[in-house]
Amino acid sequence: MNYQEMSVDALSALYSELTAQYEQARAKGLSLDLSRGKPCAEQLDLLDGMFTCLDAADAVEGSTDYRNYGLLTGIPAAKRLFSDLLGIPESR
Repeated sequence: MNYQEMSVDALSALYSELTAQYEQARAKGLSLDLSRGKPCAEQLDLLDGMFTCLDAADAVEGSTDYRNYGLLTGIPAAKRLFSDLLGIPESR
C-alpha cells in the first residue's frame, strides 16, 4: 500500500482502524520485557555455585537481579563503591 497515493478518506479510515487496534492492545494492560536473551531467576540460580566470592544477596538490590545484566546506567552498589575509592560522585 502506498500512502502517498491513498485518498484522504482512505487514510482517515486506515488511521481509525489502526487506532482501534492499538487501543485494544493497550487495554490488555500487558507489561512486556522484550529485551534479548534475559534468563529467568531459575536459570540464574544455576550459577550460584560459580559465584563463590559473592553472597547471592550481593547480586540483588530492590527488585533488580544484577546477575541478569544489571542496569543500563550501571549497578548502584558498584557506583557507590567506586565513588568512595576514586573520590568521584556516584552520578557520573
